[in-house]
Amino acid sequence: MLTSFSVDKENKVYDSRGNCNAIIETATNTLIYGCKNTVIPNTVTKIGEDAFAYCVALTSIEIPNSVTDIKSGAFSGCSGLTGVVIPSSVINLEGHVFYGCESLTSMVIPNSVKSIGGYTLYGCRGLKSVVVGESVASVGNAAFKECTGLTRLEMLTKVPPKCGKDVFVGMDKTACELVVPAGCVDAYKAAAEWGDFSKITPGESSVGEVGTPGVTVTAAGGEIVVEGVADAAVEVNATTIGAGVTG
Repeated sequence: MLTSFSVDKENKVYDSRGNCNAIIETATNTLIYGCKNTVIPNTVTKIGEDAFAYCVALTSIEIPNSVTDIKSGAFSGCSGLTGVVIPSSVINLEGHVFYGCESLTSMVIPNSVKSIGGYTLYGCRGLKSVVVGESVASVGNAAFKECTGLTRLEMLTKVPPKCGKDVFVGMDKTACELVVPAGCVDAYKAAAEWGDFSKITPGESSVGEVGTPGVTVTAAGGEIVVEGVADAAVEVNATTIGAGVTG
């Protein structure tokens, strides 16, 4: 298994800037190949198709705020990946991005993302909680299929996103709580796919972004819960906390 990459300095097409242990297409700033020791430079704007696919030794990765596009299958099959933070710079989240990443336990899809591609989280059996940002208007085919461990899905968008086929197949909709914005419970109950959840509840607060890899932040019962951190500093940008308090 590859643990490092390097590119000849005379190469005019590709580079491995800053000894990042990745191959980058120079003209487009697209990372096309990575490995478990890759550090994504803050000059990269795209993570290419299948860039880290089936890198089972990859356990965590920090995606810089320069990245706007994560292409199809970028992290598919990374079964050892336990933590990843999608920054608010990401607009395009294509299909199969985290397909089969069965060790992921939480995911926050930021407000900047407008659609969730097909099969994005297919087979992520270890997922327990997912927060979907307020701008998502559509969810592609089988995006959450076989997410058998999911117990909390929080939607920040007031209008239920349009769903493709088999979005929640293999997921227990009686065990997973669907948390939606206050005043939107009836809209979700009436919407195709969403209305099949047994427990649809209004959220008290929402957390927009977490800037520390491996850390999850959830809000429930008037409390904000931070998990996965001991004494380290945590960067949190909250969209709503409690009643009428913003940060």
